Amino acid sequence: MKGLGPAFFTKWLYFAAYDDPEQYDRCPPLILDAGVAKALGWPPVSGRWPSSAYAEYLDTATLINAAWCPSSSRHVVDYALFKIGGR
Repeated sequence: MKGLGPAFFTKWLYFAAYDDPEQYDRCPPLILDAGVAKALGWPPVSGRWPSSAYAEYLDTATLINAAWCPSSSRHVVDYALFKIGGR
């Protein structure tokens, strides 16, 4: 849709599709935006991210979560990457 940036649909998934942040047996939707991509060292995107990039981000966030803070929700990783990328 015109006027919506590449992160719109990941934000939509995050807020609309995820119902239980404490359910660790499945990968929760997270927000892939420019700040997160920057923190991961991914190149800037001017259009849309392909769905494969979103899947890669979810897998990467799961791996980071296991290494950094396995007892915390994956949302902690998402927020940390967002803050790191915003600097």
